[in-house]
Amino acid sequence: MDRVRPPISGKPSGGLSKSDFQIDPDMNFHNSLPVSLLKEWRGYCSDAGLPARADFGMQTLRQYLGWICLLRVDPDRRDLVYSLIGTRIVDQVGRDNTGKAVSETLPPVALDIYMQLLAEPRPVRTWGPVTWRNRDYLHHESLVLPLASDRRTVDQFMVLMMFY
Repeated sequence: MDRVRPPISGKPSGGLSKSDFQIDPDMNFHNSLPVSLLKEWRGYCSDAGLPARADFGMQTLRQYLGWICLLRVDPDRRDLVYSLIGTRIVDQVGRDNTGKAVSETLPPVALDIYMQLLAEPRPVRTWGPVTWRNRDYLHHESLVLPLASDRRTVDQFMVLMMFY
């Protein structure tokens, strides 16, 4: 379930260079927070399927809250909408995109990655410069975790995003 493949298109779309938004199949994180959240997520996986958002109580999420965003899948399954964005993400990116669609806020390659994860759910590490906010000096590292209320069909993503 954890083996990661490149985006469906095989290369970034939207005129981005390959280094702007990358997938790391080895999940080599620079910080221990994504590693511990990934361990929590895996602990909630079962033979029944994927974890649900309800599996993660406030006690579990407390240490991650400022770095987490939650995205819900639109009913047509062609986009995602931010339902929560942590304050540390807002501080680094310079904007609170709660209520906005991924297609409005991130490069097309990001939506491509989410669409692939809808079809083939698994955790993913992404990384690269924050060019979508004209902050090339800042780099992100993200853990993207699919969630499914019914344990089968992804209806949300939990993303832990850190910056360097």
